[in-house]
Amino acid sequence: MMKLLLKICVFSIIFLVIFRYGEKFFIKNDRFNGTKFHFTKVCDTLDFDILFFGSSKSYCSYNPSIIKYNLGLNTYNLAGQGQVLEVTNFIIEESLKNSKPKLIVVDLSYSMLAFNPVDSLAKKAKSYQLKIFDNYNLSFNKFKYINSIYNTQESFNIISPLIRNHDNWIDVIDENYKQDYLTDKNNFFLFNNGYIGTMHEMDKTGLEIAKNLDLGYNTLKNKRQLKPSINEVEVIEKTIEIAKKNNVEILFVSAPSIKGYVNHLSFYESLENLLEERNIKYVNLNKNFNEIGLTVKDFKDTQHLSYSGGYKVSQFLSKYISDTYKIKKDFNYNALDNNVTYHMLSQLNNANKIITKPFQFDSIIGVKEMAYFEELEDTFSFIFKLNENIQDQDLDNYRGYIRIYKKEINDAEKQVIDFPAKVIKVGRDKYIFARGYIKTEKISKFDIFFINSKSKKTSSFFTVRDLKLKKDAN
Repeated sequence: MMKLLLKICVFSIIFLVIFRYGEKFFIKNDRFNGTKFHFTKVCDTLDFDILFFGSSKSYCSYNPSIIKYNLGLNTYNLAGQGQVLEVTNFIIEESLKNSKPKLIVVDLSYSMLAFNPVDSLAKKAKSYQLKIFDNYNLSFNKFKYINSIYNTQESFNIISPLIRNHDNWIDVIDENYKQDYLTDKNNFFLFNNGYIGTMHEMDKTGLEIAKNLDLGYNTLKNKRQLKPSINEVEVIEKTIEIAKKNNVEILFVSAPSIKGYVNHLSFYESLENLLEERNIKYVNLNKNFNEIGLTVKDFKDTQHLSYSGGYKVSQFLSKYISDTYKIKKDFNYNALDNNVTYHMLSQLNNANKIITKPFQFDSIIGVKEMAYFEELEDTFSFIFKLNENIQDQDLDNYRGYIRIYKKEINDAEKQVIDFPAKVIKVGRDKYIFARGYIKTEKISKFDIFFINSKSKKTSSFFTVRDLKLKKDAN
């Protein structure tokens, strides 16, 4: 009998260990994996001042790096694709266990607040939440939220990716499967504090829908009479309750969208009235198209902003937060950590090449290639792909310079962009980034060089004459 009990105990312990630590290998690949992993990792060393939550509209609209750059506040975006507010509440509760922000910013979007059981898309919407729940360990809180959203039969499969994805058990033995997954999961930089930007623009169908913007706000507001359902109001009140319970200020926002502007303005007006009655701050950014400076070129589709749109909205929201909240600022950080995203990197193959073959600036700094693209009007990003043997600490004493002579080669026509030589790792590759505002397209002389502040030595110059910067590179 004792042997049987001992075997049962040993088996139970082995099962619990596999269940607890083996789940991560069965999570299907998704950007939220990296977002959550990075957040948890960083929370070991610092508290975030501002946390953003919401669906893909949130992670396409609110760039934490720009908020940090403008306000000196550590910022993170924990939004997930298809994330409804019911599930966002779970993420908020779990996140506040790891970090104590001064402000949480929650994006509210039409049809993304609660599950509608009669909606034909409800099943698909529920499936999107699996990517979220899978990144959190089994707990009473997780079980409570799952049980409130899914029926009993669904809950059993949803509670753990190890159970739900049992068909992949054999695949996990494959080393390549595990290695690819873990590499992606640990690649912090790809997720840029939760923000995802893209340089894409709307297709012809989207542009046709966007023509309705010309009808004007008031006309479109009265086009349809929409308001939150009782269930949606209850979910919003739960969000407010969580914030109050944790003694953190909350700001609700609604990201600009072409579809939202054309079809759902009355819904956002109703939201504004509802939150005003509860004395809760809310910013409907659909009202601020002109003030933000948004055009159709700032949208990648009818629902989401492109990188340029996210840049403009983040600048606008930075000012609103600065004017509205008294949050202590800390500008003691490296200002290079701004506006660099995986999607910028993904443009490297399509961007305009300046350096196309290896160039050695000095014994330390060597680059494989350099490219640029126009990030916003007259604002250019320069990407240096470094040699693999460069170590982070090798460049601690270096600063880079881009020197431009517009027409004539004299001081009156000279412009210098300086940048810290900060190494950014992406997988096995290493990069340096620089950004600069360049008004002219035609440049008579374009120099790149580095200076070692310790030795006071200047590197070799890479020079291009009669360079014409290409606008709208992507």
